[in-house]
Amino acid sequence: MHNQSALADLPAIFSGIFPGRTFGKPYTISEFNWVYPNQFRAESGPLTAAYAALQDWDGLYRFDYASSPLDGEIAPSYFAIAADPINFLSDRIGMLLFLRGDVKASSLAVPIAISSTHLKQEIPVNTYPGQLWKLGFLGRIGNVVEKSGRLTLPAGAAVCLRLKDNLALANEPENCRLVSADNDEQVFAALRQAGGLGEGNFDFNGSVIRSTTGELELGETARTFKVVTGRSEVFAFAGQGRQAGGVTTVANQGGPAVVFAGSVDGRELRDSSRILVMHLTDALHHGTKFTDTVVEAWGSAPHRVRGGLADVSLRLAGRTAGARIWALDMAGNRERELTIDFSDTGVIDFKVDTLAGEGACLLYELVR
Repeated sequence: MHNQSALADLPAIFSGIFPGRTFGKPYTISEFNWVYPNQFRAESGPLTAAYAALQDWDGLYRFDYASSPLDGEIAPSYFAIAADPINFLSDRIGMLLFLRGDVKASSLAVPIAISSTHLKQEIPVNTYPGQLWKLGFLGRIGNVVEKSGRLTLPAGAAVCLRLKDNLALANEPENCRLVSADNDEQVFAALRQAGGLGEGNFDFNGSVIRSTTGELELGETARTFKVVTGRSEVFAFAGQGRQAGGVTTVANQGGPAVVFAGSVDGRELRDSSRILVMHLTDALHHGTKFTDTVVEAWGSAPHRVRGGLADVSLRLAGRTAGARIWALDMAGNRERELTIDFSDTGVIDFKVDTLAGEGACLLYELVR
């Protein structure tokens, strides 16, 4: 357990699983989790699900739901999301992005060529060269295995990368350029020249990486992440800051937080008459104690939610004058109504504050 954002340690999360996929075969992640009590774990659902959808993977398995019987109080642990409202709700965001299909798969594919005799080498290369795994934030990456000197490339592959073992092919692929993977910048230049990057933006200096679909944007240096789709928008903050999407603008006033706005009536978010808003900070069982990377006491119910405050704006289409918004409990029941500021341009402004009511609040429902 380490108490830091994945946005500060992206190689630990993605450098292995991005290139592990073989094009043409199903690919699933059998276990993933951001463990309790890491205060940044709200980012786990949207970050994992968004890039899984961009990659067009087939399945994600959160480990685990619970490690104790469900007929009583579920014991807190590193992994059990049933005992953790933050990871539990973060998972719901991930389900909408991945299962509902809010995030589109990239049309770009960047395969790396693997010889059928690759593993027979004395020391076979077992990683993508350099920082090329970061291309997984841009579009689909993985490998293709040579068979009888031929490569079967996935749709959308304008360039095929060559490993440092100088894979020799009897027939170079048609309509696809083989590029040496020795130099990161040259490979990206070849990708850009070959076309197909769409709205993608990329550099190896860690500023901003935008997916080819234009829906995902990662600020590696600023430690921000956002998802902007037709039906949902997500913003992850490692600290105080401001981010904007197509409909939603969020100014986070406190520490680590994830803010989500999503349509729940099937319409585009801009046109939706019923919108779910989540504001996820941190929650610990009462009495939880930990130092450095060691949990000394797991604590027990009830949870204690960390204070968090953010200003949220929704730029909606159509009539907004009659809109109302409620703070919800964890079962989705309305607890109290919030004050809304309306503008002449159709913008709705309101504040989300985890500690504004009698009980802590992470969920809101807007109806118009």
